[in-house]
Amino acid sequence: MRTNGIKINKLLQANGFKAILKVIFIALFILFFFKPAYSQNTQIWLDADVYPSFSVNWDYKVEAGYRKYLVSEGWTRYHLRNVFTYKKFNWILFAGALDLFYTNEDVTKDYLEVRPWIQVTARWMTAGEYLNLFRPYFGVRLEERFFRYSDKSTDQKTRLRFRFGGTFTLNNDFMRVRTWYVPFRFEIFLDVGGEAQEVSADQNRIIAGIGYIFNSATRAEFNLTVQNAENTISFSSSTDLIFHITYKHYF
Repeated sequence: MRTNGIKINKLLQANGFKAILKVIFIALFILFFFKPAYSQNTQIWLDADVYPSFSVNWDYKVEAGYRKYLVSEGWTRYHLRNVFTYKKFNWILFAGALDLFYTNEDVTKDYLEVRPWIQVTARWMTAGEYLNLFRPYFGVRLEERFFRYSDKSTDQKTRLRFRFGGTFTLNNDFMRVRTWYVPFRFEIFLDVGGEAQEVSADQNRIIAGIGYIFNSATRAEFNLTVQNAENTISFSSSTDLIFHITYKHYF
């Protein structure tokens, strides 16, 4: 009995040490990039993601979202996203989507954006190792952006997005029920053939947060995002801090 108790204590100490290292890593990560954003702009993002049961080799996601840019010349944005992902090969994913955005600008003209995109994502199928790093990935997304403004003018732009990220699980080796986890992502935006007219055009983004799996159907995340953005109308730049809450439901 005493031997078993010692083994359990050692296991708890090891898992606790891993959790402490991950928390320190994420804290330093956020603080390093959070510092320049104290006196900058703030955004609030709220998302609800629904994953209907679809197919063994396919995933389907419907996402409804709300965005608010909390500055005097900010905006309010609503969106609906439909994403299909082909996942027959675990190490590589192919996705395509159609996104719809409506942005209400406080100063400039409102606009509707239709955004079809395709994406290829390569994943490293690891779990329970390297401080419980779960399936890190690298993806490239190609977006076509079609704009219609309130003055009836139109525009079309192309953009590339490079995405690198993953998840640290805190209290389990795998993403299962009652697991706390830390998602993170780095993202770089590259406009092809010119920029769209936007008060806040994304340039690059760093994301880290905390999530919890309540049961097999429900999970929630809170993320902090620091991003560089550019006002392509007034040709000014800013550093934005984004508070992002996401609810996810799987059928």
